[in-house]
Amino acid sequence: MAISSDLHDRVKQVAAQLRRDLWPEKGWPERGTKFTQIEDECCELGDALARELMGQGLDEQAESIADGPAECGVCGRDAAEDDLEPKTITSRRGDVLWRERKYYCRHCRKAFFPSGR
Repeated sequence: MAISSDLHDRVKQVAAQLRRDLWPEKGWPERGTKFTQIEDECCELGDALARELMGQGLDEQAESIADGPAECGVCGRDAAEDDLEPKTITSRRGDVLWRERKYYCRHCRKAFFPSGR
């Protein structure tokens, strides 16, 4: 996936801010810092950003499923929203956390996660 030039410009702005947070004294690593250390710090930060982007996106996706009853996949009756269930998935960048909408069918006594419309 290629990102747009506007998004690339935004990434540059965010990187400049994060660079000052990562190396607050001058905004760059101390002279003599090994490149592998700089790389490790930047990769850790990049991975944290990627996990957060994925987690927020999955949260928003789960939230977008309409409130109210959902159809039970077993009996077809309406099931009530039960709660938001914490979920974890392991990605290439580490564990991603989000909350998925869970429903419960009182007739079938089944809990399930609707996929939306």
